[in-house]
Amino acid sequence: MGKQLTASDYKKKFTELRAKQRRLKQDVADRLFALCQANPNVVLRKYPSVLIYASVIRTQTNAENVEIDKALEYITTIEKHVVRNNPRKQLELDLKDQK
Repeated sequence: MGKQLTASDYKKKFTELRAKQRRLKQDVADRLFALCQANPNVVLRKYPSVLIYASVIRTQTNAENVEIDKALEYITTIEKHVVRNNPRKQLELDLKDQK
């Protein structure tokens, strides 16, 4: 059997994990904000009588306040929009994938 971990060991591991989680959440928020700034006219959500555009994410703080699942959904939506509207970029991505 391996070494028995102490409470201190678990606390250290947990602290490291939380720090990684915060960094990842910040990276996602940064990406969301950058994409929204570059593509403000992309529709993030559609409701029967309302369209929600990327331009609603006006500040870094707005991006940081979006729940992680929604942020990832919005990033995916914007990335798909960019690929659809920039076939040359998609070709470059496809060629990179084949290497």
